[in-house]
Amino acid sequence: MYQINVSRPASGDPFFNTTSNGGYSQCIQGSPVVSGLNVLCNCVGASCGLFNKIYSEITGYKGMKYPYFNCNAENFITRNNQYYGLKVVQEPVEGGIMVWEGIGSLAGHVAVVGKCIDKNTVYTGESGYGSFAWANYTRRNTNGRWGLSSSYRYLGCIVNPAVGEQRSYTQPTPTPSKSIDEVAQEVIRGDWGNQPERQQRLEAAGYNYSEVQARVNAILAGNQPAPAPAPSYDLLTAVKKTIRGDYGNGQSRKDALGEHYSEVQRQVNLNIQHGTTQWDNIKLY
Repeated sequence: MYQINVSRPASGDPFFNTTSNGGYSQCIQGSPVVSGLNVLCNCVGASCGLFNKIYSEITGYKGMKYPYFNCNAENFITRNNQYYGLKVVQEPVEGGIMVWEGIGSLAGHVAVVGKCIDKNTVYTGESGYGSFAWANYTRRNTNGRWGLSSSYRYLGCIVNPAVGEQRSYTQPTPTPSKSIDEVAQEVIRGDWGNQPERQQRLEAAGYNYSEVQARVNAILAGNQPAPAPAPSYDLLTAVKKTIRGDYGNGQSRKDALGEHYSEVQRQVNLNIQHGTTQWDNIKLY
């Protein structure tokens, strides 16, 4: 599971500066203007920047993939439908943009979700034009508006395609409950289905597929221990861990993956493109 960072960006971060200020953003300057982060003090510039930064850190994309989230906050979903067609859901997701419509002359509000604590509680990173440059809030959906006043109406959450519909509280770590021998017998009996379903179900339940299959092979060969397999690189696990954030980003990821970086990153990108970014549905394409 990828860990979303919603802390205040460092000065000079290109995702929070206009192109005229050496950055990527096409949003208006914030108010007041923060030195080295000239779009930060504006919920639009802050959310557009962070959404795109998350996407780039996960996929390796250079620049701002979704620059047209530079409109009034309440129009983010309309702008998305016009240019990008990203999925919009009602329950917030991590890395996504929550969107509120302003009533009357208010321009609405947007915020990026860092963590879904439970079904009705999220932790966000956001800012406010003319008021504050950055804040982290724990928002609770006690009024249908996720904590905002009756001057706002919650519209939905734009899913970040690099993260998918990730919610921390729905991702418990599975703990294997049976021995390898027991599971191997179940596999032979057909309880776990056939490939690729078998591998997906075993790994989702917390089992090491290679170990289980090796034991299956040994049993079918006459109940003799299977010879130790030659050392090999577990590409699928590396892709899963990369999407979860285990290897960091940028150069740290390259250093951790070494000679396997290019293929792992290619598979990461393909999984993101296909929307398979949860531990139990990530696969090799």
